[in-house]
Amino acid sequence: MKTNLFASLFLVSLFVSSCMVIKPVEVRKLDRVRTDMNVQQPSILFDVDVMNPNGFGVTLKSVDVSLGLGEKNLAGISIERHLRIPRKGTATLPVKLQPSYADLSAIAGAGLAEFLGGKKESLSIRGEIVIGKFLFRRKLRFSEQIVF
Repeated sequence: MKTNLFASLFLVSLFVSSCMVIKPVEVRKLDRVRTDMNVQQPSILFDVDVMNPNGFGVTLKSVDVSLGLGEKNLAGISIERHLRIPRKGTATLPVKLQPSYADLSAIAGAGLAEFLGGKKESLSIRGEIVIGKFLFRRKLRFSEQIVF
């Protein structure tokens, strides 16, 4: 009797969960971009505001972020962090990238070339967010271009 009840509950939960659609979370903005010029290791810090449009809470499982100049990848980070995003709510994920001084000088050089010669360069922040609810996971990509 208990086995049949357990099997029935399992099948009903499987059926209901298969009908559930996880809408993609939205990266609303990259906010508070700042630098920390430490003597040992420079850092670029920013906050990623993530909004959950679903009627239920989801968990942010992992985040991969990379910083690039043109086609060159300057720095990247992978964050394995479980951050709960409430239903119809937002959460802020702080990100810290640590490029080398050579990479930062390439960014400064691109900015100076644009100022003096009119050559346009773009700084890009790209990444992937993995969200989950119970057993279900979804990967979402985001990208932001800064032209200077």
